[in-house]
Amino acid sequence: MNKYLLKIAQFMQGRYGIDSLYKFLMILYCILLFVFSMIGFAFKGVFVRRLIVLIPTFVLVYAFCRVFSKNIDARREENRKYLLLKYKVTSSFNLLKNKWKYRKTDVFKKCPNCGANLKLKKIPGEHTVRCPSCGYEFKVKNR
Repeated sequence: MNKYLLKIAQFMQGRYGIDSLYKFLMILYCILLFVFSMIGFAFKGVFVRRLIVLIPTFVLVYAFCRVFSKNIDARREENRKYLLLKYKVTSSFNLLKNKWKYRKTDVFKKCPNCGANLKLKKIPGEHTVRCPSCGYEFKVKNR
C-alpha cells in the first residue's frame, strides 16, 4: 500500500467519513455554486458577488466538517434524519406516480385504522377490504 494512502487511512481512523447526507450536500454545493455564479453576473457590486458565493461555500465547509468529525453518534443521527426525510419525500412522489400510472384500472384508498395506502381494482359497487398491514376490515365504495 502506498505510504500516502496509509497516512490518509490513519488520519481518517476514528472519524465519521462519507455517508448519504454528505453526497447530497456535495450535489447541493455544485448546484448552488452554478446557480449563484450565474446570479452573480447580474450584480455589478463585487461585495454582493462575494457574498453570493459564500452560501455554497458554507455548504461545502459543513459537508467536510461532517466527514472529519469524531462525534460519530451525532453524525449518524443527522444522517438518519436526512434518510427519513428523503424516504418521506420519495414515497409521496412514488405514490403520486403510481396513482397516475394506474388511474384507469385501480383506485387508491387509505386504511382508516393505520393509514396505509391500498391499491384496489376499480370494480363498481361496495366491497369489504382487509388491510394487509394491520388486518383491519372496512367497506369501500367504488363508482
